Amino acid sequence: MSRRAGLTVLELLFGLTVVALVASIGTATLSLFGDELSRRREPSNAMARQLATRRMIVSWLEGAHASAGSASPGVFQLVDAKRRERDADVLTFTTAAWTPLNTGEATIRLFVDEDASTPEVGLTAELTSWPGGPVTRVQLDSSVTALNIVCLTNLLGGRRWVPSWMSTSVVPRGIEIRLRGARNDVAPLLQMPIVVAVEGGR
Repeated sequence: MSRRAGLTVLELLFGLTVVALVASIGTATLSLFGDELSRRREPSNAMARQLATRRMIVSWLEGAHASAGSASPGVFQLVDAKRRERDADVLTFTTAAWTPLNTGEATIRLFVDEDASTPEVGLTAELTSWPGGPVTRVQLDSSVTALNIVCLTNLLGGRRWVPSWMSTSVVPRGIEIRLRGARNDVAPLLQMPIVVAVEGGR
C-alpha cells in the first residue's frame, strides 16, 4: 500500500477556507481591541488637553508684568463686560513666559471669540510679540462661552477683588478666572477656577 503524495484540489480549497476564516476572526478581534483602546484613551487625552490649557494660562499670568523694572513696556488691563447676559471679560497683559510665538516678550489678549468670520471659537488667546508684530490667534477651548475674571488688589487699603483693572506700572496681586459653557458643557477640569498669583503675589 503506497501513501499518496500531494494534495487534492478539494483539500487545498478546504485548507484555504479555514485559513481565511481564522484570519477574518483575527482581524475582527484586533479591530475590536483597537476600538476599545481608542475609547479608553479618549478621556485621558481630553483631560491632558484641559490640563495643558490650564497650565498655559497659569504660566502666562505668572510671567505677567508691568513696565516698572522691565526692559519692555508692559500692560495689564481687565475689561469687565457682558454679552447677551453672559460674562465676556477681556484680559490683556504682557508676559515674559513662553508662548507659541516663541519670541520672548509677548502681549496676550484673552477673550471669548464669537465672531463667525474667524476660525477660532470659544476661549481664544490673541498673541503679539514685542516690539510689535503680526497677531496670532490660538483657540484654547471651543466649549467656553462665558469668561469671568477678577483681580486681587491691596491698593486703597485692604485686600479686595475688583472686576476691572488698567495699568502700565502696577499689576494686581492675583487673578481668578472662571470659565462657563452654554449648557455647562465645559470640561470639569476647566470649570474649576484658575487662581494665579501675579509677580509672586507682590
